[in-house]
Amino acid sequence: MPKSHEKAGFARAEAEFFGLSCRCLQRPDETLAALLKEGGVSIRLRELLSCETGDRAFDPVGAIEAFEAECAEMPVDGIRLRLEVDYNRLFVGPGALLAPPYESYYASEARQAGGGRLRTEDERAVAAAYRKSGFAVPEPLVELPDHIAIELEFLARLAGAEADFWERGSEEEALESQSAQARFIEEHLGTWAKAFAERVGAGSRTVFYPAIANLAAAYCS
Repeated sequence: MPKSHEKAGFARAEAEFFGLSCRCLQRPDETLAALLKEGGVSIRLRELLSCETGDRAFDPVGAIEAFEAECAEMPVDGIRLRLEVDYNRLFVGPGALLAPPYESYYASEARQAGGGRLRTEDERAVAAAYRKSGFAVPEPLVELPDHIAIELEFLARLAGAEADFWERGSEEEALESQSAQARFIEEHLGTWAKAFAERVGAGSRTVFYPAIANLAAAYCS
């Protein structure tokens, strides 16, 4: 059985994976663009996922590596603009969203053909899960609470708390945090991440967003 420090290491890797995925699915800025130019996203993903997912992470991370190779020859602002154009087409508009990044959309669509609505009871259930764990949406994430980036940030916080508990030898609290993660994935993010990734793949003009969306979906399957 893994020792507490090993469990803390796994939880810390999960926290960083969820946090990096969250960062990649927020509106792109120059910090993300610079990281891609340096090849830093794929390098860190390989380090984080090797102990958890092995070969299943290969293709998406390989796609990110290919995208980073293209970015290496571009100015940082050019990378950011390329990402932002795709981000807006997929997730913002002004036209119809190609891949709505909200749980409510997929949950209501699954319940009723022609659904796909926002601000439903599903969003309120997500917000209730946040409150139960004492999670407040960070101010930079000005979005509806069921946005995929915020759900990933929530999982990152839970995994980080789990790692802290393992490091302090607080097994009961660590297991509670671990259970909260599993429950949130089962009841929320895991129910729609795959459908989201499929829409991202169908509508994206870069390989970056489909790769990130597929990694998140695979981790939550």
